[in-house]
Parts: sequence; structure tokens; C-alpha cells
Amino acid sequence: MRHIDIHAVADTAPFKRFHAGVLFWCALIIICDGYDLAVAGIALPSIM
Repeated sequence: MRHIDIHAVADTAPFKRFHAGVLFWCALIIICDGYDLAVAGIALPSIM
């Protein structure tokens, strides 16, 4: 069985458009996930 150093492969891999797309969608999902907490935190004093 051949030994593959995953760290070396990741370090030498070029940053392509696919990677930028994945990074964009992950950031957008994280922002949308945190938005509901921010809105709830702002609205909570009025609701109470």
C-alpha cells in the first residue's frame, strides 16, 4: 500500500474556483445561521 501525506497534498493544491465557491457557501450558511440568534437577541427585550 502506498503512503500518501495528506498535509503535503493539501499544501501544494492550488486554490481554484470550486474552493472559492465552497468557501462562499459555507460563510453564507454560517451568517444565516447566526442571523436568527441576533434577531432573537434584539427582539427578546421587547417580547419580555
